[in-house]
Amino acid sequence: MDDRASEVLDRLRRGDPVRRWLLIFDNADKPEDLGEFVLPDGPGHTIITSRNPDWHNVVTTLTVQTFTRAESRLFLRKHLRNISNKDSDRLNSALGGLPLAMEQAGALQARTGMSVQEYLEILDKQASRLLDQGKPADYPVSATIALTASFNQLITENPQAIELLRCCSFFGPDPIPREVLSARRDGEGTILATLFSDPVGFNRAISDLGRYSLAQVDYLNRTLQVHRVTQTIVRESLSAEQRQQFQHGVHILLEMATPNDSDNPTSWPRYRELLPHYEPARVIECRSSRVRLLVRGVIRYLYMT
Repeated sequence: MDDRASEVLDRLRRGDPVRRWLLIFDNADKPEDLGEFVLPDGPGHTIITSRNPDWHNVVTTLTVQTFTRAESRLFLRKHLRNISNKDSDRLNSALGGLPLAMEQAGALQARTGMSVQEYLEILDKQASRLLDQGKPADYPVSATIALTASFNQLITENPQAIELLRCCSFFGPDPIPREVLSARRDGEGTILATLFSDPVGFNRAISDLGRYSLAQVDYLNRTLQVHRVTQTIVRESLSAEQRQQFQHGVHILLEMATPNDSDNPTSWPRYRELLPHYEPARVIECRSSRVRLLVRGVIRYLYMT
């Protein structure tokens, strides 16, 4: 088999017997996984699909983004011919433009006659079960199973990365500044205290979340972003006690990362950066006196600006 593979690659380089060819390595995890398969540089083309962003050091990469509103409208009409732009935009917002989730939503509504409003109400309460329905005929797994597979694989390799993912699931779906996640104060512990005290482990956790596409790591802007669908499924997988612990941990992180002088305009850029996270994290529900002061500061910031 190895000899035949080498012969095929050699012929592709020479353009024999055809010059127009396309070689696809589908779902390749790491560059080293290709091993002896040296990519041919002949007259054809090679495409590598992967969830791992580390390929940018090896080949020219193109990030496949989520659907825009316009793309979602066109895509959903494949299943729901009469869907309004407003309803399409609501689904796009709720599902974060995730193509597989959008495909399942459209297919399920087309088969069952479920309205967009009904779908969104169920999504709000039972996202994992709902996103396990309507698996596309031409795709092997549902959105829930695809996420769970990555989750289960990583939990055996790096449990700390899973703890970080659980924490990030209680922020908003917007980019989270890296320094917020590692913020800590003497004498103040969170559920992630052990991870935050280990810089090497913390950096490896971020890297592994990016490698499994469980988070989008922006190294230039130093942020970490978890898709809203991933956040929802991860939250639902936790017990009530775990949800309370991680949510409170996020409250503490936000409090430590927020300036305590909301009247000072020099503090406003930080408030503006963290504003997308205060409400999704439900800081207003926290009974900690420190976090209550944070809520006051956020309200004051909003009033001043």
